[in-house]
Amino acid sequence: GLGWVTVPPQVRERSLIDLAARLRANLIPLSRQLSRPDGGLTPTQLSVLGAVHRHQPITLGDLAARERLSPAMISRVVASLEEQGIVERVSDEHDRRVCHVRISEAGNRWIEEGRARRNAWLAERLAQLDATELDTLDAAVPLLERLISDDI
Repeated sequence: GLGWVTVPPQVRERSLIDLAARLRANLIPLSRQLSRPDGGLTPTQLSVLGAVHRHQPITLGDLAARERLSPAMISRVVASLEEQGIVERVSDEHDRRVCHVRISEAGNRWIEEGRARRNAWLAERLAQLDATELDTLDAAVPLLERLISDDI
C-alpha cells in the first residue's frame, strides 16, 4: 500500500460504502443460490427447519419465539414438516404437556443431500478459477467469518 499517502476520512468512508455495496451485490445472489429451496419447501419451512437443526431438541414455544411466528403458525409449519417426515415431535420426559421438535433420520438425510448438492454446485464454479484466484478466496474466508461474527 501507499502508507505515506494520507487518505481523507470522507474518501475512506465513501470507499468503504462502495466496497459494502459491491460485497452485498455479489454475496446476496450467491447466498440465494446456495440456499435455494430444495424439495419444494417454502422459505418459512426452510427457516424453521434450520432453527430446529441448530437448536434441537427445541420446544414449540422457543421455536415460535426464535422464528418470530405465532404459536398457531409454528404449529402449522411443524405439522407440515412432520407430514413430510423431516421433523418429529417428542414429549418432554419430565412434563408431558411440553413438546419438543427435532430432525428425523429422514430429515438428516434430506439436509445432508441438499448440502452435498449445493457444495457440488459451488465446487463446479470454483473449478473454473485458477490457483491464484482460489488462494485469494481461501484467504478471504476468515475475513467473511469475522464480518458475520459478533466479535467485530
